[in-house]
Amino acid sequence: FNEGRDEMGWLRHLYAISRDDAARRLGFDMPDFDAFWQQGYARCPVKAEHTYLAEFRDHPEDHALDTESGRIVLGSETLAKLDYADCRAHPAWIEPAEWLGGAGKTGRFHLISHQPVGRLHSQLETAATSRAMKRGGREQARINPADAEALGIADGDCIRLSNDRGACLATAQVSDSVRQGVVVLPTGAWFTPSGN
Repeated sequence: FNEGRDEMGWLRHLYAISRDDAARRLGFDMPDFDAFWQQGYARCPVKAEHTYLAEFRDHPEDHALDTESGRIVLGSETLAKLDYADCRAHPAWIEPAEWLGGAGKTGRFHLISHQPVGRLHSQLETAATSRAMKRGGREQARINPADAEALGIADGDCIRLSNDRGACLATAQVSDSVRQGVVVLPTGAWFTPSGN
């Protein structure tokens, strides 16, 4: 599972990949790992005046893309043969089961669940970093001030979010960084039944 590497072994391995890539693609020699580790960072210049796919555009025969035809693909014969309902052979809008413009919209809010910085999904849910991001022991749900006022919600209140599939409790974080009609609640909080 760990390919025989401890934490520092993985850091060295991943840095070596980045260092090789910088040399190959950018013609830049990054410092060795020990020098990087001692300094705490490594500068790596960005290609100036770089145009994405310029080589392909100028000489498509010599710089073929990694596609069926070697060219830009707008419609894939391979995908067409698979005939997937949820993966068309060409770019297309496929209406999601739930979205703000959906015909079956029954709730008052659209819930967005982002990846929190304090943990990976539900991993490390009980760790100090994850707990530090909570208020009152609960995840913080961001809500627009106008929506909060209309519902009589104050910053720090315990609120209940629910739909047809379930419910959860969160601490309200009134914020104008959220659009009206939207509530933002991080993913990954563990199930803690209240007994009700």
